[in-house]
Amino acid sequence: MYKKVELKDGFVGMENDVAKLWKEKDIVKKNFAMNEGKRYFTFYDGPPTANGRPHVGHIETRVMKDIIPRYKVMKGYKVLRKAGWDTHGLPVELEIEKELGISGKQQIEEYGVEKFVKKCKESVFSYVHLWEEMTNKVGFWVDMDAPYVTYHNEYIESVWWALKEMWKKGLLYEGHKVMPYCPRCGTALSSHEVAQGYKDVKDLTCIAKFKVKGEENKYILAWTTTPWTLPSNLALCVNKAYTYVDVKVNVGTEEEPKYEVYVLAKDLVDTVLKDKEYEVLKEYKGTELLGTKYEQLMPFAKIDGKAFEVIHGDYVTLTDGTGIVHIAPAYGEDDSLVAKQNGITFVNLVDKEGKFVPEVEPWAGKFVRDCNEGICKWLEEENKLFSKEKHLHSYPHCWRCDTPLLYYPKESWFVAMSKLRDNLLKNNDTINWMPETIKTGRFGKFLENVIDWGISRDRYWGTPLPIWTCECGHQECIGSIAELKEKGINVPEDIELHKPYIDDVHLKCPHCGKEMTRAKEVIDCWFDSGSMPFAQWHYPFENKEIFESNFPAQFISEAIDQTRGWFYTLLAVSTCLFDKSSYENCIVLGHVLDDKGQKMSKSKKNGVDPFELLDTVGADATRWHFYTCSAPWIPTRLSVKSVQETQRKFLSTLWNVYSFYVLYAEIDQFNPLNYKDFKVTNVMDKWILSKMYTLIKEVDAKLDKYDITGAALLIEDFTDELSNWYVRRNRERFWASGMEDDKVGAYVTLYTVLVNLVKVAAPFVPFITDEIYQNLVVNLDKEAPESVHLCLWPEVDELAIDKDLEKEMDLAYKIVKLGRSARNAANIKNRQPLSEMLISVGTLPEYYGDIVKDELNVKEVVLGADMSKYVDFEIKPNLPVLGKEYGKLIPKIKEAISKLNQMDLANKVKNGGVEYIEVEDTQIPLDESNLLVTMQGKEGYAFAGEGELGVVLETTITPELKEEGYLREILSKVQNMRKDRDFEVLDRINLYFANCDTLKAVIEKYKDQIMKDTLADKIFYNEKLANESYRYMFTLEDGAQCNPANLSKSDNTEYIFVKRHRNGDKTAWNLTHGMVANACYVTRKLANMYLCSDGLPIGKSSKFQQYAGVTDEFQNRDNRMGNNMLYHGQQYWNNDGKWRTTWTDADLTSSLTANVRSGSGYQNRKWGTERQLEDYYESYDFPVIRYAEVLLNYAEAVYELNGTITDPELDYSLNLVRLRVNPDMPKLSSKLVSANNLSMREEIRRERTVELVLEGFRIDDLKRWATAPVEMPQDQLGVQVTGTWFETNWTDHKRSLSSDGCLILYSDRTWNDKLYLYPLPSDQLQLNPQLEQNPGWKN
Repeated sequence: MYKKVELKDGFVGMENDVAKLWKEKDIVKKNFAMNEGKRYFTFYDGPPTANGRPHVGHIETRVMKDIIPRYKVMKGYKVLRKAGWDTHGLPVELEIEKELGISGKQQIEEYGVEKFVKKCKESVFSYVHLWEEMTNKVGFWVDMDAPYVTYHNEYIESVWWALKEMWKKGLLYEGHKVMPYCPRCGTALSSHEVAQGYKDVKDLTCIAKFKVKGEENKYILAWTTTPWTLPSNLALCVNKAYTYVDVKVNVGTEEEPKYEVYVLAKDLVDTVLKDKEYEVLKEYKGTELLGTKYEQLMPFAKIDGKAFEVIHGDYVTLTDGTGIVHIAPAYGEDDSLVAKQNGITFVNLVDKEGKFVPEVEPWAGKFVRDCNEGICKWLEEENKLFSKEKHLHSYPHCWRCDTPLLYYPKESWFVAMSKLRDNLLKNNDTINWMPETIKTGRFGKFLENVIDWGISRDRYWGTPLPIWTCECGHQECIGSIAELKEKGINVPEDIELHKPYIDDVHLKCPHCGKEMTRAKEVIDCWFDSGSMPFAQWHYPFENKEIFESNFPAQFISEAIDQTRGWFYTLLAVSTCLFDKSSYENCIVLGHVLDDKGQKMSKSKKNGVDPFELLDTVGADATRWHFYTCSAPWIPTRLSVKSVQETQRKFLSTLWNVYSFYVLYAEIDQFNPLNYKDFKVTNVMDKWILSKMYTLIKEVDAKLDKYDITGAALLIEDFTDELSNWYVRRNRERFWASGMEDDKVGAYVTLYTVLVNLVKVAAPFVPFITDEIYQNLVVNLDKEAPESVHLCLWPEVDELAIDKDLEKEMDLAYKIVKLGRSARNAANIKNRQPLSEMLISVGTLPEYYGDIVKDELNVKEVVLGADMSKYVDFEIKPNLPVLGKEYGKLIPKIKEAISKLNQMDLANKVKNGGVEYIEVEDTQIPLDESNLLVTMQGKEGYAFAGEGELGVVLETTITPELKEEGYLREILSKVQNMRKDRDFEVLDRINLYFANCDTLKAVIEKYKDQIMKDTLADKIFYNEKLANESYRYMFTLEDGAQCNPANLSKSDNTEYIFVKRHRNGDKTAWNLTHGMVANACYVTRKLANMYLCSDGLPIGKSSKFQQYAGVTDEFQNRDNRMGNNMLYHGQQYWNNDGKWRTTWTDADLTSSLTANVRSGSGYQNRKWGTERQLEDYYESYDFPVIRYAEVLLNYAEAVYELNGTITDPELDYSLNLVRLRVNPDMPKLSSKLVSANNLSMREEIRRERTVELVLEGFRIDDLKRWATAPVEMPQDQLGVQVTGTWFETNWTDHKRSLSSDGCLILYSDRTWNDKLYLYPLPSDQLQLNPQLEQNPGWKN
């Protein structure tokens, strides 16, 4: 009935499946088509630039933009969601310059403007596939099939219409102003563009000495942050409202004094002169300085006109500098304005590339900002420098190429926004800003100081400025293609509205008949994006009704930097054209930071790749993180780890509840469609349904007010209560046999809640909600909408809302949470029963009291308890606060506090109340700000409180309570093991317990309950493998002589996965036959690998007995050596039905001499049987994976990943393997390794070698360790013969000996690197010609 709930490929895999479903069923377009003919809700999508890669900040903007339109569709609105692309502007040009290896306008024109523009046009969608991929991955539903594109003729024509309307209103004019100018890009910038590029930089600043005319050694001091402007100085500016002084300073020595007089603001004397001694000669108002003449500071400009005198400016402040500002009218807006007001002449010594002109001989041709140091040095040499220093200040940079801007005199076209300042402010008042502070703060202040918008750009790729000029002075602004063709000369039918094509179009002047030429500039690309409300519809030429129905927009959202970007241009253009704002509600988004709160940047390498994020944790988790981490306008900290935590808290909780329902509904074949009219009666059911309908109402209300975070947190809290309260409290109802009404009620309730919950959460997390909806709804009801995203907002059953019930249950839940907090404080697990809980509230219905007892695992609940009997309250004055105001009264304040009821005072203060005390006729308010309150349970009690509610747990644990706690721990551990091993709910199991007498007593006492609750068939105690376990792992036979541990195969806990034996598989051998046939031998290298009993290798251990005697080397060794290798004196079963104990028998001698490459002097015991076989061989179960291997894999993996491994990690991996066989051997530990100069890596590999010997791992281990090229060609050695028992007793060995007297078994092995890989089968190569044989195997 239901699809099995599983996450084979995690949430990301689930989301990919849902995305496929949407595509197959065309869900997105069906969603777009919903509510046809209904009222419009309009959302504008700010156009991104598609020639740049998307970053993680674009995920934030997309998920915030997506949620409101989704919600409004569910509320029955018709929502048009048209995507857009911002395709013009310098960012595109700069990319092409970089691609072509050129720089600057001159090289562009040498390359060819037409070719360059074509390149720009081709490049604008370079990364559109990435944008579309990210948009689809994150679930942002916007119409990308028919986007608006700012370079399309239709769009440009609408922009021209707007410019023509402004022209007609007298808002468009050409003027000469000092403007922010980028020398790299060769064009001016508008004020809102400048606002986006400020950076804190350390620049060289200086105070220059301007000599007063006719005065000996008298100088006016003026400070500047731009020494490069000093050659163009024409005036000095003071504020006549301030007081100035003449001060006398000795600039010589005490022996040879030399005095200079400086003029500066009185309030800044000490700051400027610092430790210099001075004498104030005169003090006067700034008005007395006005008109003072001074000498030209630097002799490079030829001045014609009024210059070099002191003037007044209101903008001069005492914040920095000397209170006197140097004026260079060519390089500052304020400078230019005040100079014009005072008739000061004009001079410009900087060219359009930002370099000094030839007249400035020392620095001619150099970029001006690179000359600051040289200019200061020149001033110093001329005794015109008072001081210089590096100063940190905010300086504007080009937002496109990052070049420091210059203020530069320039002809430009402007929109007269200053005329509309009041209209802008009025329209701003109609916007609902989130946060509200934007209205009067960042955005409002910008509007209050708005200046005219310089919209022309002396560039190439952009909307052409549609103004034509005749030499007679007549100008025309063209507002449409039709008008262009009407007034133009030979306009091509398919004219493209871009340079250079539009530059070839001329108009006939209606006044003089001559040809008119278009202004060469293009317009600010921000004007393009600000025109999107109408230009996206090609208004007014088409779609008039659609535009008017969708203007203004009800909702927009972008990052905070758009307050002076798109947000401003939208308002500016719509105010010019329609005198209204083009948007009603705007959510301003904070920036995305790294997990440490730092701004993400390439240089810091702390960015999060958006695709890596989505591929790792998925869209829903990422969306939920942005919705709940903080309010949208607060900067969001982001990392993969933080999003994973978000996923765990909400998505996993929701998924687990859904999984729980499906698991049991499938077992019971519960179909909710058969119970549509069922009425629930259970209190818990009524409560959660009431909470659900309340949730629907409250989320609706919050989203209607654009409170996205508030709405999301309501959903998260409800889901937590659903899981950790409703499902937790009602699990046994689902487990009950049969289908009684109580069980049906639980199913109906949980189903109803889940379906409504996914509808409410659908705008937030579209993937998981549709996955759940498909299984719970579409799967059962073929008449239902085919996606949750085609559903309307769920309806509220007001009659089902019971606020009293919610309040009572919330109190019970709050008590339980406090009880859990008290348990945590006392470090007592919830599974440990406690005798009593005391609660401060006087009444609690019995039903809820039973819930509290059950949830907190307490025997009794006592209401109306006096907390003061069980809790120590310590209330002290907060001395830094109270002491500051009532210092001498503190002792008496302490005394007065101690006389008050401590609990009442603590509760009052904690709840935000104020208690007044009187000390020496002084009324003193006591509240949370000036008191320090601590509350702690007395001995034997644990306390937790919130507001007026307090709970106390008695923490004394009797033996009976402890026993019950053990039982609960056992049940919990077993259930977790079932879950971890993916057991089905109804799977039966066997339980094995070991090594705890206390546990044994509990198991025996509660055996029936344990078996019932865990579905166990049998319980085994201390059934485990003995020290020689691996001897019997594979051939567990009957009979004490062959199986001294007396184990059955089902008892063998080493097995994880085995290949079961089949008759005819002859893979185990009788030991005697194995020796005679030399079936498997052991080398000296392996024998030497076994540790001594002190945990050290033989070369470092005092326990090692050397080799002289035949069994010496086996003494004091790892027990596995004797269990895996047969040695002299050890019993083995011979084929004649007798036990053998000595190595002098004929059969043994025969084996040792039979084969040059096998008889090593050591004999393998592993895998051999110890009884007579009919034909020497038998079959057995082959262990493919066993527990010891898993533990050793873990130890190696941890070490190789981290370069280290902790002792606890060793203890629950490698040491478990070692100590089960060698209980007295020291553990492997960091201390052991360090003290004995061992290698941890080698010891981990050693353990693996001796444990898994002859199980088929060695060659792959050597490959993985990259030691095969060294290990494989080595001589394979047997026992040491020289000087040992073998030299006397084994004379017929007929083998060569190594230099140290050991048998050489094999000396001609080689290694080839091709052996790292296996050859591909030839039949596969023939079937698929695209396959290429692995290296080394081609021939």
